[in-house]
Amino acid sequence: MQISVGPSFLADSSKWTDEVSAVGTLAGAVFAMVAIIATMVLALRDRDRSNKLREEDQRQAARDRADSDQRLREEREAADRRLREEREAADRRQVRDWQAENAIALLHRIADLHPHLAFLATHLPAFDRLDLVVGEDLRGAVGSLQRGAHSEALALGSPVGTVLYRNLVHMVMSLEPTVREALDRLPSDAERAEAWAVGKVRLETDLRRYSRYVRLWLCELIEKGEILSEPQQAQTAVGDLPHLGGVWPPRSPWTPQVPPPGWSEDTDLDPADPQFRAAL
Repeated sequence: MQISVGPSFLADSSKWTDEVSAVGTLAGAVFAMVAIIATMVLALRDRDRSNKLREEDQRQAARDRADSDQRLREEREAADRRLREEREAADRRQVRDWQAENAIALLHRIADLHPHLAFLATHLPAFDRLDLVVGEDLRGAVGSLQRGAHSEALALGSPVGTVLYRNLVHMVMSLEPTVREALDRLPSDAERAEAWAVGKVRLETDLRRYSRYVRLWLCELIEKGEILSEPQQAQTAVGDLPHLGGVWPPRSPWTPQVPPPGWSEDTDLDPADPQFRAAL
């Protein structure tokens, strides 16, 4: 009798379990490998996402820094611009103050001469031959007018204003020789007397008007800081002078080609002017 069935059966059963165990081990290894790969993929993806986020944060930080630097530059430029504008405005105010101060001083000198214009026009005084009683105030006014040409007129900051004032001074100082030379050209005493009788009235009007002309342009300089910004008009204003030597034949009084602002209104303050209008 053979007893071989048992051991044969046990050996076969052991081989089946080994296969199951091997399959399980393999499956576990595969699962572990898949888990490791998945973990690695997820880690790589998280790292890529972190890198992208970090790069985006760096780019955003760079943009923020650039924006901040740009704002800082703009603020500095704006501050520098405001500072320059404030300095320029302060310089302009200082220049305007100088202009106003010097122009006002010249207005006072013209005002001091104004009461003597009629005497200047009708008597043609030689200043070195005036008697003490008549000439002291007149010499003082004319001397003051002359000093203005060598002082405030040069510091006006306006070439037009300087020339206009110096024209007035030159006109006053050359009044007597200019008119006497014109009268001496007439052939007879009768003609000279007739010319002078008519001409002295126009001469006084011309002096009054030209002094008013200069005075009003100085007022314009005080108000606006300049006289006639248009070069052509400025040149016309500077060259527009009464012809003092034209005492004969009679002609109309001098009228400016470019009247200064307020010319008509100021004329109404001078009753000796032919265009004076009485208040109704």
